[in-house]
Amino acid sequence: MKKDPKIDPNNIYAVGFSNGGYWATYLAANRIVNAGSSHYGVWQFTMSGKNLLSGYPAKYLNKDSNLLLVLNGKKDTVQKFHLNISEVEKAGTRSSKVSVHNYENAGHSWDCSGCKKDGFNQEVDNDAFKRTLKFFKENRTQIKKGRSVTRCPEPCFFER
Repeated sequence: MKKDPKIDPNNIYAVGFSNGGYWATYLAANRIVNAGSSHYGVWQFTMSGKNLLSGYPAKYLNKDSNLLLVLNGKKDTVQKFHLNISEVEKAGTRSSKVSVHNYENAGHSWDCSGCKKDGFNQEVDNDAFKRTLKFFKENRTQIKKGRSVTRCPEPCFFER
């Protein structure tokens, strides 16, 4: 993608939901994209009550990682907030480029109108969409290797 002459390699972003949130984190942490946004992402994996992969994906973040926005629902029954918050906080100590917002009344699939378990939440879905776009827009000019990265031309983002 970065080699495609039609694409500005300095303006590539990733948004991921659930396991995709893990990948958005991984891509931002490893500077593959300019910034990432993890929506109700995977921070720990448990099976039968055993924590099998503690520290993932926070372990990929460091002082050189690119920007990351983390959005969590406090009523998430899949990626349980009370279990994940320590890993999210760890991510913030590993990289100063991590921003976090927690939604009080959101579950695991706030953007999925057909999901019944944690439920669709239109208000949170709208806010998460706007918050993510604002995060990317505000941070599309970054300092890398001592020089300013060119801003992407308008319009830069897809609208719903």
